[in-house]
Amino acid sequence: MALLAAGCSRTGYLADPDPRFDGVWTLSTLVVDGEPVDLGPGLVVLDIDTSTSALRVETGCRTLLGSFSFLDDGRAGFTLPGGTDSTCGGDGEAEVGRLDEAFLTAISTADGWDRSGIELTLTGPDDQLVLRQS
Repeated sequence: MALLAAGCSRTGYLADPDPRFDGVWTLSTLVVDGEPVDLGPGLVVLDIDTSTSALRVETGCRTLLGSFSFLDDGRAGFTLPGGTDSTCGGDGEAEVGRLDEAFLTAISTADGWDRSGIELTLTGPDDQLVLRQS
């Protein structure tokens, strides 16, 4: 069983990259509370670095930095405690702001993963994110 998690006790520790998750992913489908979310003009990009368990997310409104864990049994977890303040707020950015909030809702409850081809599906109790590897 492999566990990828942030916060190793040794300074400068790097794990071997895991090709199942490592790299840049683009959000292609989002379901929150059982309802599909229109991605509209929004683009959400996740950069997963499995050698450091670091996660960088660009939502169109902000950049989020955090960590993740993927277990071989299909369990997952995400922590996004830090990032830039939201730049969305004007009338023209309302749709991108809604996507930003829907994404944060879904990823904060994601507790499972499944990989099929170039797609990585993250699931929570009522939410689903489908990511495509870039």
